Amino acid sequence: MPERVGDNNILNLRKIEKTYGDFHLGPVTYEFKYGRIYYICGENGSGKTTLLNIMANLIKPDSGSISYFSMPMKKNSKWIKNRISFLPNRIVFPIQSTPEWLAKLYQNMYEKFSWEQYCELLKQFEILNRKMPMEKMSDGMRKKTMIALQLSFSPQLIIADEIFNFLDKDAILVLIKQFRKMSKEKGVSVILTGHQFQIMEEIASDVIKMKNGQFGV
Repeated sequence: MPERVGDNNILNLRKIEKTYGDFHLGPVTYEFKYGRIYYICGENGSGKTTLLNIMANLIKPDSGSISYFSMPMKKNSKWIKNRISFLPNRIVFPIQSTPEWLAKLYQNMYEKFSWEQYCELLKQFEILNRKMPMEKMSDGMRKKTMIALQLSFSPQLIIADEIFNFLDKDAILVLIKQFRKMSKEKGVSVILTGHQFQIMEEIASDVIKMKNGQFGV
């Protein structure tokens, strides 16, 4: 089980709001629990990606507060960031980087990065050449490499935007198996968005509908 701190909530959103031009997100208030797989669904432009970027601490909300593992990010950023995995829809790597080089980078960034787990995930994703540069990989291969990296440092919270885009059927099955295993055996929470409604609703323990920047409307 993961190292739990405080209550049973892994992520708390309190009255989160953000405005971009004519679009307004929020207010969003929600408590995400340990060991759950959440699917946030909604039409394009409903605010899903903006909210996930706020959750991942990539952009700041205009108002409201967020706590991770019952702690604020400001005073606990290193501890928290070592336990959160973020998978954006668009994967960007240096074109000359390789899976092997990226793993060495992650080993320096994340205290719990496991080379053994990384290699096993690459094998399951059929990425067999760890010295192949990104410029020679397809979009799907790049995404598989990023997923393998992001799942190999023992994250407790996984935030993933349009996670199944560019993945073939076999890779989707591998990833679903990993999410279920991590959630059940390690209490990891997963927050997903995507348009593969049937797959998402099958694996999700909680489905959250989003419309016009708000939950449940």
